[in-house]
Amino acid sequence: MPWPLRMTLLISAITVICMFYNALRIHWYTKQTGLYQHHIFWGIFSTVVVVIFAYPLSGWLINESSGGFSREWYPVWMIALFWFGFIFNTVLLSWILAADFINAVLTWVFRIRRPQLQTILGLAVLAVSFIVFFYTASKTIYDTNRVKIETIMFEHPSDYFDENRSLRIAHISEIHADRYTSPEKINRYIQRTGEQNPDIVFVTGDLISSGLDYVEIATEALGSINPPLGVHFVMGDHDYWSGQDQIAESLEEQGVNVLRDENQWIDFGDTTIKITGVTEVYSTSIDRSLLRELLSETNGEQLSILFSHQAPDDLITIAQESGTDVLLKGHTHGGQIRIPLFFRKFTAASMETDYVIGHWLLDDMLLNVNSGLGFTLAPLRYNAPAEVSVIEIN
Repeated sequence: MPWPLRMTLLISAITVICMFYNALRIHWYTKQTGLYQHHIFWGIFSTVVVVIFAYPLSGWLINESSGGFSREWYPVWMIALFWFGFIFNTVLLSWILAADFINAVLTWVFRIRRPQLQTILGLAVLAVSFIVFFYTASKTIYDTNRVKIETIMFEHPSDYFDENRSLRIAHISEIHADRYTSPEKINRYIQRTGEQNPDIVFVTGDLISSGLDYVEIATEALGSINPPLGVHFVMGDHDYWSGQDQIAESLEEQGVNVLRDENQWIDFGDTTIKITGVTEVYSTSIDRSLLRELLSETNGEQLSILFSHQAPDDLITIAQESGTDVLLKGHTHGGQIRIPLFFRKFTAASMETDYVIGHWLLDDMLLNVNSGLGFTLAPLRYNAPAEVSVIEIN
């Protein structure tokens, strides 16, 4: 079974559990209010089930009958409705469980009269359900389409920079050029990056999602940025799978510097900056002895920057031990869909790494994880908008 379908069916199972629990409890609470209409309630519910699960169910049936599956067969709106159904039902679940808890406490602990309590709670649950629906819908649309500028101030422990001239880095990632990430959206993302007036730009992989059809669109966009110290790129998982040599050639034609397990040195005024770009993806990983060799190599630099698509814990540890000043990574999409379960945001990416979204100061090393622009399985974002990281080092 193809990986996208397998993951979609897993999310479907989670959605089914949440959705049926929510429906059963809303059905019960609605009956307490006197507003319950049997045909209306179950008519709405069955329509919603068909709309949400048409995509995964048909995908499973087609795969079982013909042995094939592709998201390209489906309109974007159908896939988006399925993922919105997942977001809405998982967010709503926390509120339904909270109502059940309040009902149990007030009924059995404080002995409040059952009919009065259930009528009030029933109306409250209906109101909250409508509010959660419109809130999650509007926030999903907002987070899917906006670009956040995240500014990070990093004061390096040494004083090699001119106090009147800080180094301004733009860190972007996960452009994922495909039918979900339009040329207009890519160009807006690149424009926002250029508007930050960076001295140097780092791109931590996943230029495209699959195939090579959208490579030219993405490389031309990246090539339109002209920072004084250039645009530098490392391969991501999807680049590696789709054809890293062709992608590297297209990028270099646009003036983008592609680093594959190598060092380069750049002069910034009187300061020498060492940049190390490594290929760290699922299919291949830089040999750790080579990584240590690259990080130990020196040419009188005052600042060292390591960037890669992924950064597992051992790579982070090696970077710290080697005295790296800044480590930049992507891959996680910031979680892309971060669901608040009992008011704590959860995302599947947190099962792979503790560094999902944001930046950390690890001893003297700055680690930044950029949320990127594009999408993986879902053409939506929730609590993880697209991001341009701006790091100012002084």
